[in-house]
Amino acid sequence: MKSLLPVMCVIVVLMIVSCSGTEQSRFLMTKQGSLGFWFFVPEDCYNGVEPQGEMMKLLEIPDIVQVILDVPSVDAAAAQAEFGAKEAKGKSGDKKPPSSNVNLEWVWTVEDGNRLNLFLPLLPGNHWYYYVARWDCEKGLFDVFLNGIALRVPGTTVIPWNINEQAVDIVTGKHVENLEVSGIYWSESEILDKAESRPHYDIGPLIGFGKKSPMVDVERLKVKMLYAADFSNKSDLDNWSMEGPGNYTIENDGWLYMESAEIDVGGPGDGHFVFWAPGVYPADFIAEWEFQPVTDEGLCIAIFSALGQNGKDVFDSSQKKRDGHFAGYIRGDINCYHISYFANIPTNPGRITSNLRKNPGFYLVSNGPPGVPGGSRNIHKITLVRNKGRIILGVDGEEIINWQDDGKQYGPVYGEGSIALRQMKWMKARYRNFRMWSVSE
Repeated sequence: MKSLLPVMCVIVVLMIVSCSGTEQSRFLMTKQGSLGFWFFVPEDCYNGVEPQGEMMKLLEIPDIVQVILDVPSVDAAAAQAEFGAKEAKGKSGDKKPPSSNVNLEWVWTVEDGNRLNLFLPLLPGNHWYYYVARWDCEKGLFDVFLNGIALRVPGTTVIPWNINEQAVDIVTGKHVENLEVSGIYWSESEILDKAESRPHYDIGPLIGFGKKSPMVDVERLKVKMLYAADFSNKSDLDNWSMEGPGNYTIENDGWLYMESAEIDVGGPGDGHFVFWAPGVYPADFIAEWEFQPVTDEGLCIAIFSALGQNGKDVFDSSQKKRDGHFAGYIRGDINCYHISYFANIPTNPGRITSNLRKNPGFYLVSNGPPGVPGGSRNIHKITLVRNKGRIILGVDGEEIINWQDDGKQYGPVYGEGSIALRQMKWMKARYRNFRMWSVSE
């Protein structure tokens, strides 16, 4: 039997398996290969306070792979709120919360397997989409493409995993067509050619794929300085508030340096921290600061327009205590937006987006291309604008995200509130010249 295996591998390299929805086909699963299929979305998939969807299984290789399109439902939203309450009390265990986003997910269900999620604010209906995954499990290579666009930086390595080469069944959903399976690791040009073989929706703008554009002229919008801290001395931090195990120092060259005191303590949800600026600021503002990564990996976000759901300040005694665990900010008792401008997370390597979310609910409302690239050691200028419900993120004068809150899909537009800087535990970074202004009418 062992002598037949190389022959079978050669056959699968040359073989293309095709089938239509709900059919089963037998093929050889190999340690290196590619898989592609078209799927049709009959109706809009979206998230928000009144979601409408359910989980749709697109493809399954029993005990090896699942590909699902998970669309939030009202039940899922309620379950996630319950999960958040349990997580805050440390009782959620290893249970995964239901999705509050449109989530297109490939899951290796084998031991030590990996997963790759595509979180979207919207997946438009009445359109075809072309989905491809390619892998080399021994080298730790695993990429996914939608309509020819890579969903993480190609060539990013993950922890190698094991696949026992064997003949397996493959089952597809009712909206899947033209499944192809190969023992060849398809090139990016091959994948793009396959995607161009059929008309499909332009998914690029929904996942932040494309060129950055010059940012709006914020100088003309600035009216009055609301707050300023250059971080050149410790007195600049007198009224800042730390939540979680964050350590900070003022360095000799006048920069604020921050890192976690618990990088290697606890699980993936532990060790992160949030540093709140003093004061409550109006709904419309401009915030700017300089940022310099010290590590290749981590996540930096800004939390803003944060206010208790009871209308109280985030530090009011009526608010639940927060300790840096994300549940307290995204599924807790405060309203806020949060936006990422540096994202290179060890648990999600090769991420290609900056994300804007609205809480509670962790709703992904918009995304854009990466702000600060992973591996950078340069000084970057971050600009955040809120103006009449519009939120704009700029990095080094280039617009990353530009989104208008309509006050409907994700609940009312948030008004005044507090602002904070958050780091995940892997991140070490420096900051200076934090400024906030009111905005002209």
